[in-house]
Amino acid sequence: MEIELTVGKDGYVHVDVPCELPEGEKVTVRVAWAVADDELDDELIWLRTAMTSPSFAFLDAPEEDIYTRTDGKPFDDEG
Repeated sequence: MEIELTVGKDGYVHVDVPCELPEGEKVTVRVAWAVADDELDDELIWLRTAMTSPSFAFLDAPEEDIYTRTDGKPFDDEG
């Protein structure tokens, strides 16, 4: 589900959308806000493009979700 929200005068985002999930259910919320391209550096422009490109839509498929947070080893590239 995707919805558009407006920030209130108090600076908080208020979500007034009915939800059919049980109380206490954990959810993931992605928040994006509009920023002019001249306010972004090249890295952020690339990241925004990658996040919104339909080329990467296949990554949302359940069969692509094969890793967990406990897989692999931490990587440290400090020399």
